Amino acid sequence: MKSLIIAATILVSSIGQAFAFGGENVDAKIAKKFHSDFKNAQGVTWNVTDDFSVASYGINGTRMETYYNNEGELIGTFHNVSLDKMPSKALAGAQKKFKGYAITESLKADQPYGGNAYYVTMVGPDKKVIIELNERGWYKVLTTVY
Repeated sequence: MKSLIIAATILVSSIGQAFAFGGENVDAKIAKKFHSDFKNAQGVTWNVTDDFSVASYGINGTRMETYYNNEGELIGTFHNVSLDKMPSKALAGAQKKFKGYAITESLKADQPYGGNAYYVTMVGPDKKVIIELNERGWYKVLTTVY
C-alpha cells in the first residue's frame, strides 16, 4: 500500500508533463513483463527513477501509466477519469472540506491486488492537496503543498 501511495503521489504531481525518455534505461525484465501484461499498448515510453519504472502508453485512445518496482512487480496502472466516474460520496466529502478549491486532476488506479483507488488534485488560494478516494465513501489527504 505504501508503494501505491508513493506511486500515486509521484504520478499526480507529474501529470501534464510528457515523458521524453526512451526505453534504453528500463530493465529488460521489467520491459518484458510490461509487454506481457499490456499486449495492446501503443507508443510506450519509459521514465526510470531510483524506485520505479513507469511506462506511459495508450490503449484504445486512453493514455495510461503503469508503475513497476525495481523487482519488476506491478504497483498499479493509472489513467485520467472524469469526475462523474469518481466515488460520489467520497468526492462530495472532499469537496465539502475543501470548499472553493478547484479540481485540476482526477485519476483512477487499477491495483493488482484488487479494487480501485481514485485520486484528485484540488487547488485553492493558499495550497494544493492530493486526495485519495475509495468506493466505500472515504477519502484522505495524501499530500499538501503550500
